[in-house]
Amino acid sequence: MATTASGSKRVLIVDDEPPVIEMLQEFFRHFRHGHTYAIDTATNGSDAYLAVLRARPDLVLLDMNMPGMDGLEA
Repeated sequence: MATTASGSKRVLIVDDEPPVIEMLQEFFRHFRHGHTYAIDTATNGSDAYLAVLRARPDLVLLDMNMPGMDGLEA
């Protein structure tokens, strides 16, 4: 896994429901591990695709059932 300049791991959360994104962000804020997490979010498949190209996340949590470009297409 790659790390950011600050030594944190980068996570991309993709979901079309803001409460789900907020819950997952809260989880990673409180998850105790040897490093921190830099969280990026996207609310649709198109934005997720661009975020992956731009940020090169270590982990992507992807909603498979979104309107428009869904998780399988992204």
